[in-house]
Amino acid sequence: MKNAKPNDEIDKAFLSVFFAVCACASGLLPQAQGSSTLVGIEYYQKSLLLYFASSGEVFLEQVQCLGLLAFCSASWNVLAQSWRFAGQAVRIAQDLGLHVSSLVDTTREPNEEPYNLCEYRDAQIARCVWWSVFGIDCISSICLGRPMAADVAHCCCDLPTNISNEDLEQGCGPNDQSNSSLSSPMAGFIAFTQLCKIAAEVHRFHSSFRLRSRNASNTSMKEALPTVNILIRELDNWLQELPDEIKFSANSLQRGPNLTMSVVVFILHSATIMNLYRFVYLQGSPRCFKLEQNFSFLHFSNNEIMQTTCGIGI
Repeated sequence: MKNAKPNDEIDKAFLSVFFAVCACASGLLPQAQGSSTLVGIEYYQKSLLLYFASSGEVFLEQVQCLGLLAFCSASWNVLAQSWRFAGQAVRIAQDLGLHVSSLVDTTREPNEEPYNLCEYRDAQIARCVWWSVFGIDCISSICLGRPMAADVAHCCCDLPTNISNEDLEQGCGPNDQSNSSLSSPMAGFIAFTQLCKIAAEVHRFHSSFRLRSRNASNTSMKEALPTVNILIRELDNWLQELPDEIKFSANSLQRGPNLTMSVVVFILHSATIMNLYRFVYLQGSPRCFKLEQNFSFLHFSNNEIMQTTCGIGI
């Protein structure tokens, strides 16, 4: 940057994302002894300044920057700030049309025209970015009990393809994935996103029911039961369709992203169940609900759970 010409424009978009990544990565480092400042705060401030320097412009890097800053704020246990960043990231993503990106078909049939790998890669990135900020918005809203900025009913964005970034950079399309992509880190992200969509529906259902709780009656409780049963079936289907590399990763000797995502999704799964049934206990309904969930396949030891959850930055 020092050797750059004065008339050259600095790529503020890239630098804002770069400093946001540095701020998140700094959270993995130990805090200096006697220091009262947050680790990585200088990168956080630089990223935020570069974001505000692009006033009036809208581009994908803004969504990535705010999403990373939301992660960073959550790692500092400043969850309210994380929730605000996540909401801003969702709004910019909606401004770019990422939430309805599937309305524009970026894929082509093999017998029609040659497949455009650039369009496929751009579509894959757009889907990953949208569902990433959707997940941040969902988790932060559930933790704080606040409304989400994104609504599943307003989304028309397919899930990303289960293909690793390495295969994507090598030009692999959706029809010629390598065997390594079957156990790629994207499998855990897809499972997490599918569960976030259900968790968002549960959160919205519980929030709307809680707002009507003052006027709740036995009739309103009976009207809510079909919705509860639908959500239970969705959780059951998600659990049955969960890939084996995520479901049974605790039994594998290899430690990697699949084990981390396994712990994350099952914690969120349990939290979603508790959030779903919480309104029943608050209303003091005498009706009994039978939870037909079987977690006998989980064989986590205390050490495995502690070692894995310590590496989760949310």
